[in-house]
Amino acid sequence: MAQGNPFGEDREKRAAWAEGLSVNAFTEGMEFLYFPGCYLCYDPRSKKVAKATAAILNKAGSITGSWVQGELLWESIRKTGDEALFKRLARDNIRPSSTMG
Repeated sequence: MAQGNPFGEDREKRAAWAEGLSVNAFTEGMEFLYFPGCYLCYDPRSKKVAKATAAILNKAGSITGSWVQGELLWESIRKTGDEALFKRLARDNIRPSSTMG
């Protein structure tokens, strides 16, 4: 969990699933946020799901952004019951100084 994902993969590689796709970092005013989570970002077979979903959203013409880089949400922390840590990480995500792409 030191890298913020159950695979222990580098955070810098989180956005690799979106390479070659037209996926933008989420910004204010976008209609939808696509959050693929850890499995879709790191698991080789699951990356296909993330790519297909992004392609469908793009084809549908949705104004969509994704947290493809830099998020520290760690949804697995919440699932284990550490709500306080989850909230702190969520607040860190929405601070203007966060790197989001």
